[in-house]
This record gives sequence, structure tokens and C-alpha cells, in this order.
Amino acid sequence: MSNPMYEEKIDGTSIRLLRFSRSVDGGFKGKLRVFRLADAPPFFSASYTWGAKSYSEDTIQLKAGRLPVLDSLAPFLRMISQHEDFDNDDWWWIDSLWPVFRSTLNQTQQKLEAGTSII
Repeated sequence: MSNPMYEEKIDGTSIRLLRFSRSVDGGFKGKLRVFRLADAPPFFSASYTWGAKSYSEDTIQLKAGRLPVLDSLAPFLRMISQHEDFDNDDWWWIDSLWPVFRSTLNQTQQKLEAGTSII
């Protein structure tokens, strides 16, 4: 994939995680990082509603650009980031943000190996 947000390659032994927070203006900002599965920090997993692929006005601002957010994911991001237990230092694996995984074995494999809560 030529998108600079995905320059750091992943394979069957690694996972791409997101850390995000809300900006003062209400937008989202975040950081992507690839970890070896064996060395990955604890993380949360979120899976979106399957269906029509339409994007919200919300994006996540990264160093490399803006990461689009599906309409079905945007309300979850807004809600969870306002929850009292939300921590800007938490890592997340969110399947709708990783288009290269959608139809591959990696998506299922990573969910099974994650050993985390699935929301």
C-alpha cells in the first residue's frame, strides 16, 4: 500500500495499533505504531458494524496525514474518548481502520491472538 500511514509493514507476527485522544477543538489526534505480537502492549479491540462503507466527517490526525473514520465507528470513538475510564495512553486495534486486513486471515488471527477485550 502506498499510503504513508501504512509504510511500516506488518506480517503474521506483528500488529498495527493506534493510540488516540481528543483535541481541544473536538477532533481526534493519534499515533500509529507496529509491534511484534509477542512484544505488543496490552490493547483494546473494537470491531465496527459491517455494511455500506461511508465515511464520517471525523478523521484521526496523524503525523503522516488524516486517517478516515467510518460512520459506524465515529460515534464509538466520541463516546469512548469521553468515558471516565478512557486513557490517552491506551492502545487500540480497530479493524475498520486497517483496510489491508479486511479480507485476510490476519484480521481473524490477530483478534484470536490478541487476548484482549472485544468491544
